[in-house]
Amino acid sequence: MSRLLEEIVNANLEFVQSNRWDQFPRAAGKPARKLAIFTCMDCRLAEFILPALGLQRGDAKVIKSAGNTFLDNENDSVIISLAVAIFSLGVEEVLVVGHYDCGIGKIEIDEFVEKMKSRGITEEAIQSSRETIRQWMRNTGNLVDSVKDVCRKIASSPIIPADIPVHGLLIHPLTGMIQVVVNGSNDISRTEEQQSR
Repeated sequence: MSRLLEEIVNANLEFVQSNRWDQFPRAAGKPARKLAIFTCMDCRLAEFILPALGLQRGDAKVIKSAGNTFLDNENDSVIISLAVAIFSLGVEEVLVVGHYDCGIGKIEIDEFVEKMKSRGITEEAIQSSRETIRQWMRNTGNLVDSVKDVCRKIASSPIIPADIPVHGLLIHPLTGMIQVVVNGSNDISRTEEQQSR
């Protein structure tokens, strides 16, 4: 067992035995506010994003990825997760939440690849994923455009219903201040696009 894992196991034991879990609001498996949030995996958002949005444990399903982006609007795990949230868990609205000072936009692809090589990743594995990695990094370049693009991909997915508003926000990871980038309730082009399918 690694030192970190041992610390986590011990902390968990203390958490359970001291009934600290009882400090958190009870929550069901379905989101109380019928909301799904797709955001970045940035650790600054972990315990921050829900209270910054006026939400608490159990209010929303939270899905995360590096740079809160994805490439494929039909088969990606983000789209599948949102479909599950909508059709099985009663989600009625989606929030895409990007954030200022996102580290993924600062990653240099060549340096990233060199780090992969130094950790034993084969050239063959790198070559097979290089274009995907490059496209991923490119998708997160401009924060506003990235959030708009992700909202568009979700809204245009053939497995996401046209009546689900897909909103886009940017959040400041220090203050929690949000900026509305996409108001999915007013997205008429999405409704027209999906009706023509």
